[in-house]
Amino acid sequence: MFESSLTYSSDLVGVGSVSLVNSITQYLLALFT
Repeated sequence: MFESSLTYSSDLVGVGSVSLVNSITQYLLALFT
């Protein structure tokens, strides 16, 4: 039970960091173009 919730939260962190990197990349591209 705890192990599955732990992997679930780490998946959420991974998805959040990926979307954060994507938004930062789009912001920098908008600045430099």
